[in-house]
Amino acid sequence: MIGARAMHDLSGREYLQAKIDGRLPPAPIGGLMAMTAVSVGEGTVEFRCQPDG
Repeated sequence: MIGARAMHDLSGREYLQAKIDGRLPPAPIGGLMAMTAVSVGEGTVEFRCQPDG
């Protein structure tokens, strides 16, 4: 719930950057899908993932 509370105080870009920087916990689905946000820009988010082999 930490991340959900922070959404009220941050813009979308600030929120995503806080997750990337580790100031907020990552989204649970990221662990399930082996996916991590690595950068955020104006209207863009870059994700990195490791596909199952």
